[in-house]
Amino acid sequence: MATLYTSLRNLLPLDYIKGKRAISDHIHETVKYIRELQKKIKQLSVQRDESKELSNLRHGTSSEKLNSSSTPTNYVMVRSCFIGVEVVINCAFGDQVFHLSRVLQLLIEEGLNVVSYTSAKVNERVINTIQSKVRYMTYIDISELQRSLIAAIPFSAPANS
Repeated sequence: MATLYTSLRNLLPLDYIKGKRAISDHIHETVKYIRELQKKIKQLSVQRDESKELSNLRHGTSSEKLNSSSTPTNYVMVRSCFIGVEVVINCAFGDQVFHLSRVLQLLIEEGLNVVSYTSAKVNERVINTIQSKVRYMTYIDISELQRSLIAAIPFSAPANS
């Protein structure tokens, strides 16, 4: 049993066992470490799925197109980038409009400093990309920001229809 505890201790990063001598402390830290790894795996899975979706859109296909004949839905994606936070708003060209001012106002309210905005038409879709600087990335909850943006951007029919 002692060899099993020793091998378990050897698998843990030093930060988790530093100052802990009791076997029960090592087991508790192991559980904590496993839970943190599971959280990281879930986050990476979400990032992978978002990257796949964006990659599919860049190549003119999407999972919705592959699964059905309907056009893909409009969506907002928020992710971290090298300068801070990147917001990608993807919508069908001509069918839907959104108000850029609402998005910019929300980003400013969240403490983000908008650095750049680009818009591109790709396969009858408009991809709007906004990059913002963040002073401290730890203060930004990416998923909460995405939910706020989705709620703040009511996609509506254009005025000329």
